[in-house]
Amino acid sequence: MFPLSRWFSSSCRRATLALSAALIFMLAPAMPMQAAPVSSRASTPATHRVFYRLTDSSHLLVRVKLNGRGPFNFIIDTGAPALVLGPDVARRAGVGPVKNGWGTFNTLEVEGGARLNRVAARVEEIPQLRAMNAMGLPGAHLDGVLGYNVLAPFRIEIDLTQPVMTWT
Repeated sequence: MFPLSRWFSSSCRRATLALSAALIFMLAPAMPMQAAPVSSRASTPATHRVFYRLTDSSHLLVRVKLNGRGPFNFIIDTGAPALVLGPDVARRAGVGPVKNGWGTFNTLEVEGGARLNRVAARVEEIPQLRAMNAMGLPGAHLDGVLGYNVLAPFRIEIDLTQPVMTWT
């Protein structure tokens, strides 16, 4: 015969463990993983009206100044992990030889006023852009891609029926 007290004690332990695990997982998103960084930004962030154009290849093109030089034509790519541009554009913007394919721009300003400081960029030739430029597909020369590290600090609203985006 199976002792009933032994079954209750092990099932109570399992239930207690399961309940504890469930509570930890439910409360985990509410617990901060690290202290929030101290922000010097005003409580209401600035809103920038960023003009864009839809290229002939249906990419969103914005004009960008790097280290005060340019403007350069960049497409917005929410799937790209970082700012990516070719070595010739990096040189024209004042970033010389790069280490391990990465360079840093002191300033990046999107026409419309959105501005970032100390922006890392992947500096390498982008075959897709080179091919598109060679065939004239976009209808404008493309210099690079604005990826996640440039887009993430902003809340971006895009209405494709309007020629302007809102970056907050």
